[in-house]
Amino acid sequence: SNTTQTMAKRDTRFDEGSLNLKVLQSGIFGPKTNVSVDFYSNIVTEGGSGDDISLLRENLQRGHILQRWKKNGMQPDDIGFVGDVDEVFTRDFLLALQTCDIPLFQPGQSCYKPKIIASTLVFEMTPECSFPGYRWHHPDVAIGECIDTIGDSDLHKPGLRTFAYKNTTLGTRLPG
Repeated sequence: SNTTQTMAKRDTRFDEGSLNLKVLQSGIFGPKTNVSVDFYSNIVTEGGSGDDISLLRENLQRGHILQRWKKNGMQPDDIGFVGDVDEVFTRDFLLALQTCDIPLFQPGQSCYKPKIIASTLVFEMTPECSFPGYRWHHPDVAIGECIDTIGDSDLHKPGLRTFAYKNTTLGTRLPG
């Protein structure tokens, strides 16, 4: 997107034919990894800026990510990673996801709690300026079987949420 979460404009860096895009798609993530860059623009003007839709734009973007995963051929036994560029797992953790037998990611899951959520320290600009006692809970990884549109949607329906906006669901997951 050429707009930040605070609605500040920024330059796009991965335009068609750019060196940045060529590097990103050069195989640096492995020879079988399909790297896609989509340009997302959805300026939300309805509903004001109340707490109930404060992250609406981000949730709409994540819905777009799900569509891209499906287009790229994501399968039920693949692992999906969702995080911002400043929300990453360590290299060792990502390698472990590829090679270790993770019980949460075995076939036949209930999909009630289908993901691993990081619990990270919070810094402001530098590790020397941290917020003691405060944790952030991203990025996330989930097995494809439990990701809406990838797994069996009849068996694993999307969870009900506290707030609905157009064709997406936001807010806290309701029981059930």
